[in-house]
Amino acid sequence: MSFKKVGIFIISRINSKRLPKKATLKVGKDNLIEFLYKRLKLCFDNNQIVICTNSLRGKEFYKSISQRYKIKIFFGENTNVLKRIIKCMEKYNFRNFARVTGDNPLTDPFALKSLINNHLKNKNDYTFTSSLPSGLRAEVFSLTALKKAEKNIIDHNSTEYLTFYFKRKDYFKTEDVKFKKFFFNEPNYSISIDYLKDYVLLKNLLKKNNNRYNISRKLISFFLKNNTKPIKLINEVPLKTYKYDVSFKGDKKKILNISKQQLV
Repeated sequence: MSFKKVGIFIISRINSKRLPKKATLKVGKDNLIEFLYKRLKLCFDNNQIVICTNSLRGKEFYKSISQRYKIKIFFGENTNVLKRIIKCMEKYNFRNFARVTGDNPLTDPFALKSLINNHLKNKNDYTFTSSLPSGLRAEVFSLTALKKAEKNIIDHNSTEYLTFYFKRKDYFKTEDVKFKKFFFNEPNYSISIDYLKDYVLLKNLLKKNNNRYNISRKLISFFLKNNTKPIKLINEVPLKTYKYDVSFKGDKKKILNISKQQLV
């Protein structure tokens, strides 16, 4: 199967709690979703790229982007993100998809292409990388694995935390694709847009670079090293907290071992 038959889903919602309406924030002439789309276009065709969002708010905003760039769009479940993704895959006939979040406008399309090729070659359920800074990473899932998860999930409204379910080698065939690091603690840095300070950091990075969409990982990583502090990597996360329950039916363990990394 060609990587061109893998869906690239931009998972986004307008009602962000930590940074309200962040999808609409501008970096130069582009909002964050437009910027992410133009970066993905370096490696992927329009017929692969889908804006996958909920149906509560921001319909006109997302529709305008879909129409402007002639890309697919899907409105689905608000809290049951897994159901939204599965329905989107079925509508557009994708057997595998890459999850790219609107929080990560600097997602590395070249790294993502490698993830997809590994995913297809090795027939993985789930393919990811822990060797890039957070904000440059993406994940690849098979529809078969998503449907398997759907049958065994206890709280479907916790599937916003989809990554947690798939960091489990006892349930899925997973692969952590390794990329050569430019310095030893490169994965400890982040350019994911969660708060206002992250947005300001992104704007400062782009001000220093004329080649905005094709800005290299090396340049991004060294900018982060010189302008931010590293984040402490974690070994374990609980399967259940007051925010979520990412347990499967019949689970006996309470802790998920993720082998020292940041989550996407």
